[in-house]
Amino acid sequence: MAKHRIVAFDPGYDRLGWAGAEVEGGQLKLLGWGCITTQKQLSFNERLGELVMAVEQLMTKLAPEMVVLETLIFSKNQTTALAVAEVRGALKTCATQQGCLIYEYNPGSVKLAAAGHGKATKTQVEKMVRLQLGKQLPPAKLLDDTLDALALLITHAASVRWPKRV
Repeated sequence: MAKHRIVAFDPGYDRLGWAGAEVEGGQLKLLGWGCITTQKQLSFNERLGELVMAVEQLMTKLAPEMVVLETLIFSKNQTTALAVAEVRGALKTCATQQGCLIYEYNPGSVKLAAAGHGKATKTQVEKMVRLQLGKQLPPAKLLDDTLDALALLITHAASVRWPKRV
């Protein structure tokens, strides 16, 4: 059975959650996870530049074939939504430059795949992510952004018909 490398991102310009894994037969072996933060005193363009540099380094290190993103939900704050949309565009550009396939899932689908129902709370999602990934995760509380990226990995692993490499 072929192994595939994926990196999932929960897009944001203040904090960008990420998680990387190797997937074989739908089973995840975590390669790393975390949260990239930017400095609040910087301009948005400077923050976006910091994110792109960090993501490029991460992509070079993990060498994924696939990138998974959470889709954007428009909130009451349109300025924030537009900024997150720009981060998503930067992530897609980084993924395309690395030759990665890009997959996207909406938050309801992620909650359904990770926790069993589309209206799951963050606590319920974290509990199920921990159950599914077991001892691969530390016992310490995870940032929501990192947790969302891990849930995206689980969603993608469960959703994709994994092609065999020739």
